[in-house]
Parts: sequence; C-alpha cells; structure tokens
Amino acid sequence: MYRLISLAVATCCLACQHASAAESLFAEGSTWETVSKGHHIVEGIASLGGGTVYVTDVADNELVRIDPDGKETLIDDATDRANGLAFGPGGKLYSVCMSKPAVLVWDLEKGSRERIPLPSPGNDLAITAGGRLFYTWGKTHAVYELNLVTRESSK
Repeated sequence: MYRLISLAVATCCLACQHASAAESLFAEGSTWETVSKGHHIVEGIASLGGGTVYVTDVADNELVRIDPDGKETLIDDATDRANGLAFGPGGKLYSVCMSKPAVLVWDLEKGSRERIPLPSPGNDLAITAGGRLFYTWGKTHAVYELNLVTRESSK
C-alpha cells in the first residue's frame, strides 16, 4: 500500500501545476517518489530541511521519522491520533490530537514528550515565530489559539 503524503501537499501540487517554474515549490522536471509504505492514514508532514521528514499515521497512533536514505524510525506509538505537525520554538515538534484534547510536544534532541491540555481536539495546526499555535477542529467549525509561553488557549 502506498502512503499518501498529505492532502495539503496534493493540493499544493495541483496549485503548482498552474504556477510558473519560479513560483513552484518543486524543482522543474522533478517527479513523485514513494518514500515509505505500509501506513494507513498519513497526515501532518514536517521537516527542518535536509531531507528528513516526520509524519503521523493517525489510524496507527504513530509518529515516524523518515531519513533521506529511506530509513524509518518510530518516534512514538501512543499519539492519541495525532494529526497535523509543525516545528515550533526551540526546534520542538508539535501536533494536535484527535482522540484527546491536547497538543503533544516532542523534544527530539532530548527524546522527551510533553502533553498540553486543550479545550478541544484538533486536526491541523500552524505556529508563528512568536510562539502562538493555531489549530482547527471541524466539528466545532472553529480555529483555536494556544499561547505556547503562557499556555492560555482561546477560541
């Protein structure tokens, strides 16, 4: 079974088909390649560059690192259906959970994980350079904000 990278990436690719080479996210003449197989529902792709990517498998409750050579490393196998991923302040990796209202924060250098309670489960997220995390939850048709410094959240 081929792993689909993300609806967001697919949408980006469709948009890039109509963009000039200078506007494209992908090198001219580049092609798709399968980097990993055997996952069920892959979401949230995050990378700090260098070819290493992190993805969540929502159905299997996993966070996986995929190195440029294709080597996979299971980072976490109890993610509470973590969905969107993003790197934030200090190079930490953040994800919102679908089955329990929380943000998971992985310090990949230390090998630790922290859970920050939220008022709602989440689906996708974005983090500003100033440490404000925004996440969505479709069932409430809302965008929520979490201040990563004060840990205060709002709708």
